[in-house]
Amino acid sequence: MSSAWAIANARALRPLPEPITAPAALARLIVHRHDRLGGVLHEYENAA
Repeated sequence: MSSAWAIANARALRPLPEPITAPAALARLIVHRHDRLGGVLHEYENAA
């Protein structure tokens, strides 16, 4: 088994949130970005 296979099939640490589909909620969406691994990886968070 290669490491690429393991990474591609890894599960999330926590369940994904429900998608935001309401137009009013999308208009006021605020997103915070956190750089990880020296900026190689970016983590995004919805700031409610």
